[in-house]
Amino acid sequence: MINCNIQSKPELNGQSGIIRKATVKDHENSDRIPVLVHGMAKPISLKLSCIRLPPQKQYNTPEELMKLNSIETPEDVPEPSQLSKRERQQLKNKLNSNDPAIAKVLQAIQSGDAGFTRMADPEYKRGVKEFTQPPLNAMLPAEYKKMFKNCYELSNHPKAMDAIKIMNMRKAAKQRLMTIHPECVHPNGAIAVPLDSEFMRLQENIENKIRGDEGLAFVFKRLDELGLYVNPIK
Repeated sequence: MINCNIQSKPELNGQSGIIRKATVKDHENSDRIPVLVHGMAKPISLKLSCIRLPPQKQYNTPEELMKLNSIETPEDVPEPSQLSKRERQQLKNKLNSNDPAIAKVLQAIQSGDAGFTRMADPEYKRGVKEFTQPPLNAMLPAEYKKMFKNCYELSNHPKAMDAIKIMNMRKAAKQRLMTIHPECVHPNGAIAVPLDSEFMRLQENIENKIRGDEGLAFVFKRLDELGLYVNPIK
């Protein structure tokens, strides 16, 4: 699950989390559900419009993924998503190739955590490229087809790796803040960032760096447009 469109706490946008079981108190505000954002101590209540779910089906094995392409309609009425016998065999061969790059992507799909920062791993990036073309692209839910295509294309930008470093720095700084200043974490899971904190100083440096670098500014603007990460300077 990925947070999006959060106006009051924009720093949570783009972060993943887990939907928790609602309590009786939660049901008093029925348009919100409790979500435990990764790195937070307690769940926060979010509107449904602020939650982007991963594909409904979580696939545990390559065989389960293969079921997406089973032909159930008559041969004389082919569907675009159907694969020929040869294509299905090619797909099966790819899945059984023991390619670590493909395994990494399958793992990311299963966990629902296939964000842009993973593109810093050359092996994972190679796996994503495999999934943007036949035969592997036929097995992906539409959500992942689009995301992988966008991630791969943007990862080739000269400033993409610099942007990923910044994203990881912000994440690490936020985690340190919660460790050093646990009092900053409110009972509802929200974080009150002190103005004199390391995170705020880092945030200011990051904003200045992005504004002074046309390439970085483009990458973060594009990530925001694609719904992959909230632009720190928007």
